Amino acid sequence: MKDFNNKIIFITGGSSGIGLAIAKAFDKAGSHVVIFARTLAVLENAKYEIKQDAIIQTQKINSYSVDITNNADVKIIFEKAINENGIPDILINCVGIAQPDYF
Repeated sequence: MKDFNNKIIFITGGSSGIGLAIAKAFDKAGSHVVIFARTLAVLENAKYEIKQDAIIQTQKINSYSVDITNNADVKIIFEKAINENGIPDILINCVGIAQPDYF
């Protein structure tokens, strides 16, 4: 596996499901993890869960509430996240809900 120590990872949909699992994996690899989702309470719980697996005391774990379907808000929130955390080394888009029988 590539060395992800000290890399900045942005994950949309990072508060639950596959996005949260990915966030935890990068956290365990020593990355700075920034998650994005709509619901603030769920984000705070996810942020707490992710922090439990940090391997380096200086790792940043941050979260931002944003509705990805609103382009204006996305631009504002991502600019804020970049200013506060740095330019991401990796961006993972993991937003959406699969509808039954979609595939």
